[in-house]
Amino acid sequence: MRRTVATLTLGAALSLSIALGATACNQNVQAQDTPAEEVTEGQKEDVGTSGEDVADKDDDTNGTTNAARDPADPPQATLACGAEEVHPLACSSTWTFEQDGEAMTVTTDAPHPVQYEADGMPAANVDEPTEVTASFDEPATFVDVTRYAEDDLAAASEAAGSAQDVAASDVIGEIIDAGLGEDGTVSLTVEPGYRYALEVGFENGICMYVFTVR
Repeated sequence: MRRTVATLTLGAALSLSIALGATACNQNVQAQDTPAEEVTEGQKEDVGTSGEDVADKDDDTNGTTNAARDPADPPQATLACGAEEVHPLACSSTWTFEQDGEAMTVTTDAPHPVQYEADGMPAANVDEPTEVTASFDEPATFVDVTRYAEDDLAAASEAAGSAQDVAASDVIGEIIDAGLGEDGTVSLTVEPGYRYALEVGFENGICMYVFTVR
């Protein structure tokens, strides 16, 4: 996964809203005309909060940890599926935040949703079509949802040699309906055997989230 960061001018910040609609999970969107500086792991601390700003970590329902969110990161997603909570994988994103009085934009590249192995992916467990709700650290302003049959993904992975070598065009996704609540949550119906990719827009950017259903 690669992350780039650049300072936004006022005009560039306005152009971000135009660029957001063109973002896909494997695209590298630049919301400004100035060159972007690639951020390495060693430089990441300069973009976000320092270690002293990170809250004490507590176990959540999935055995992962909660910490103060890095302002350079897009909102975390939480999927409520009955009594179960799942945190979908954050894929590619373009996110704008303020640092030292300047608007900064961070673009993170990641594999396309079809290029992940099913094993180890965040998963919801249902026996039949079930309505679930996704909430975020910030309210969503729009959402597009595409699902892919895991059987098709497995076949494409075998033919390509690995999931990472699967081309996005090798697997046909199905766009499904999703509801956007007044509180910025997203509701959709999921079925076992499918992988779901949620492209979610926020006031300050856009992010792709991915999870599977077993």
